[in-house]
Amino acid sequence: MRLLRTHRPRITHGVMIITVLVIALVCTLPFWGRGCGYAIMLKEAFRSGSARSRLLCRTNYHELLASGRDLWKMTVEGRVKPGVYRVARKSASPEISRFPRPILDLAPEVVSIDERGYVVIEMRACGFDHCGVIAYSEDFRLRHPEHNYYGQRMLVEGLWYYDDQYTNNPEYDRIVDRLIRRGERKQGGASKGHP
Repeated sequence: MRLLRTHRPRITHGVMIITVLVIALVCTLPFWGRGCGYAIMLKEAFRSGSARSRLLCRTNYHELLASGRDLWKMTVEGRVKPGVYRVARKSASPEISRFPRPILDLAPEVVSIDERGYVVIEMRACGFDHCGVIAYSEDFRLRHPEHNYYGQRMLVEGLWYYDDQYTNNPEYDRIVDRLIRRGERKQGGASKGHP
């Protein structure tokens, strides 16, 4: 009888340790391997912040607008077809090699060329978060006077920023302001092309 009592606490501790290990394994399982649950969500959240920072803090807006307009001119000339181009994929279409370097350096996920006269440079094109810029052609307003510009924030005349976060957070413009100011401090304001 005494022998069973001395082994009982050891068995209880062993069962508790195994239970804790199984619970820990089950809780961390989504983080194991590629493409699993929470790991994807954390990775996507990080990539969204990184894409916003790249776009709002490290980009010359005038240069990006000029590149978007150059891409539109290439479409008008027939060198590139209107459509959606996945840039971030390994199997990107050959037309992407003709895109202006500032657009490619930005590393967007998707570039869409609309036949009405604008280019969408989408930094985040999938998942739960979308953001990017829309570069309008010089004559867009003349050809489409009834059309309102897409986007929530004008960066420079003809280049508009859009972000899904605006719909969820009425104070989101302050966050965008902070990112823009951070970029101005890093790169010297006027040369960066901020409004």
